[in-house]
Amino acid sequence: QRKTTKVGYTKKPPATKRTVQVKNCDDDDNVRSEDDQTITGKIVVQDCPCEKRFKNNATRLAALSATLDKQLRAYYQKLYNTNINYKCNVKVLSGNSTHTVFAYTVQIPKQEHTRARAAFKLLCKDEEVKKTIETASIKHEGDDDSDSSSSEDHESSGSAEKGQTLATTPTPAKKITISPLENPTQPEATQKPAVSTSAPVVTSKPTTKSGKIVKPSKPSTVDCDKDHTVIAQDDKNIQGVLVVKSCHASRFARKPSRCNHVGNKLGALLKSRLDKAGIKGQYPVNIVKTAGDKTQTEFHYTIPCDKSLHQTVIQSLKDSCKEKDFIDTVTAENQPDEDDSSSESDEESKEGPTTKVSQKEMPVPRPTKISVKPIKASKPSTVDCDKDHKVIAQDDKNIQGVLVVKSCHASRFARKPSRCNHVGDKLGALLKSRLDKAGLRGQYPVNIVKTVGDKSQTEFHYTIPCDKSQHQTVIQSLKDSCKEKDFIDTVTAENQPDEDDSSSESDEEIAILEELYSQEGTSN
Repeated sequence: QRKTTKVGYTKKPPATKRTVQVKNCDDDDNVRSEDDQTITGKIVVQDCPCEKRFKNNATRLAALSATLDKQLRAYYQKLYNTNINYKCNVKVLSGNSTHTVFAYTVQIPKQEHTRARAAFKLLCKDEEVKKTIETASIKHEGDDDSDSSSSEDHESSGSAEKGQTLATTPTPAKKITISPLENPTQPEATQKPAVSTSAPVVTSKPTTKSGKIVKPSKPSTVDCDKDHTVIAQDDKNIQGVLVVKSCHASRFARKPSRCNHVGNKLGALLKSRLDKAGIKGQYPVNIVKTAGDKTQTEFHYTIPCDKSLHQTVIQSLKDSCKEKDFIDTVTAENQPDEDDSSSESDEESKEGPTTKVSQKEMPVPRPTKISVKPIKASKPSTVDCDKDHKVIAQDDKNIQGVLVVKSCHASRFARKPSRCNHVGDKLGALLKSRLDKAGLRGQYPVNIVKTVGDKSQTEFHYTIPCDKSQHQTVIQSLKDSCKEKDFIDTVTAENQPDEDDSSSESDEEIAILEELYSQEGTSN
C-alpha cells in the first residue's frame, strides 16, 4: 500500500500523553432527572478529539464507566457517609476536532436525586475521571479515526507552502515512538485503557479547568432543636433563623440561587406536612438574608402565613428541618464551584493554618473570603411601577406585561434563563398572595417569555393565563405586587454577577461613563 503525502509535511508520531480539560461541570442542565428512577448527565471534555476512539471501542467506554462508578461511591461515602453501588452507563454523545461529549445514564431512586446531582457535579471535575479519559484517549494501533486524530497525525513544517507538488512515498510500518523525556512504557497497542497506575490515586478531589484541585466540603449539619428559631413576625408572616454548621456563608452570598434551592426544599417539605394535616395553600420559604463565615451560615427567612395557622406552620417547619432530605440539599448547595475562591477547603484552615500557608507563596498572605478575581457587586435594581410597568389584556384568556427595571444587566438574564424564572416565580407568588386574600383562587403563573435591554436596564416581557372576567382584578394586583420590596430585592439578587460573568466588572458604571463622554463630546 502506498500513501500520498504533501511535500514539506512531516508526519508526527501519535501522542503518547494527553492533557484534557473538563468544562461546564457546574451547569445545572448537565445533570438532569429524566424520570423518578433515572438521572442523565453530560461530561464535556476539551482538548480531546476522541469521539470515534471511544465510540468504536467498548473497552474504552467500560474503563470510563468503571471509574465513574468507583468515584461516585467515594463521593457518596465522603459527602453522605453512605455506601451505594449505582452503575453508570456511558456513551459518546458528540464530538469534533476539539472536544468530545460523553453522556451517562444512571438508575437512581427519586429520593436520592438531590444528593446524586451534587455528587455528579463533583464527579465531572474528578481527577481520576480526567486521568482515565486522558489514558484511554491515546491512539492505539488499529484505530481508524482520521477526524479525531488529524490534530496529532499531521503537522506542517515551517517551510511547507500551499501549491507544492505531491510526492508518492511508501507507507512505513507502524512504529511506536517514545519521547526521550518520558519514562519508557509498553507499546501503545498493549496498553489497557484503564485508570493510570503510574501516579498516585487522588480520591474525591475534583479539579478545575485550570487544573487546581477542588476539595469537596464535608457534610453540613444542623441542630434543629437548638439552632432553628421561628417566631411570628406579624399577623401575616412568620420569620425564622436557621444556623447550619460546616456551611460556607460566602458561597451563598455570592450565588443567590443556592439560597433559592435551600428555601425551595424547606418549603416543599413544609407543604408536604401541611397537606397531610389538611392545610392547603402556598407557604413559600423566602430566604431574605444570609450571614456567617467559613464554618457556618445563618439563613434568615420569612413565610407568608395567617395568624390562625402560625403554631401549626411553626411546628411543621421545625419537623421539616429535621428531615434528611433537607440537610442533604444544604450539603449539596454548599459544594464549591469550579472557580470558587473558597474551594480549597477553607473550613479546615483554622485547624492547621501553618501547614497550609507554608505550602503557598510565602510573601503573599492567602485571602480568606475574597476571590482571586475581585467581583464588584451590582448596585440595587430599581423600578418605577407606575411609569415602567405596562399590563394589558392579550386576549380573552391571557394577560401580557412589560416591566422595565433600571440598574439591571440584560445580558445576565439572557445568558442564564434561571434568573428569569426566579424573578417570574417571585412576582407570581406575590400576585397569588394578593389574589388569595381577595378570595380569587386559582393558578396565575408569571411566564417571562423575553428579555431585552442593555447594561443599564432590562425589559421583562411576560404573560399570565387569566380569564377575561378576572382581568381587571389580576392587573391591579400585579401592579401592587410590583411595588413590594420583596420583589425588587429578588431582581437585585438575580442581577448579581457570577464569578465567571463577563459582565462582572461593573459594566453598569462603564455604560454611565460612556454616556457622560458622549454628552461631553456633543457639548464640544
